[in-house]
Amino acid sequence: DPSRVEELTAAAEGVVREVLSGPPEASYAEKISAQERRGNETNLRDNGFWLSALWGNASRGEPREALDRYWSLWEVITPDYLAAGAKKSLDPMRRVKVVLLPEGESAPN
Repeated sequence: DPSRVEELTAAAEGVVREVLSGPPEASYAEKISAQERRGNETNLRDNGFWLSALWGNASRGEPREALDRYWSLWEVITPDYLAAGAKKSLDPMRRVKVVLLPEGESAPN
């Protein structure tokens, strides 16, 4: 809904400010870690995942052992780890606002 662009943008920016305000609660980091662990357990049983992972490693020139590091990343998810990642990834000076409007509509002033 184009009339909600500003409302939704403000809500998203509020979430970003909250994430950047400091480390999240430990329970949030534990939830993320558990989600990653479940996803990895599912992926490890899927041939398509293996094909993609091995192909990706080979194309980047990485050894197969690099996958072991990837699969153990969920073990290091802590509030400080999430805060550092957010600070690096959500730098306000490297952000751009893009709005996809329905065809034929122009952006509100």
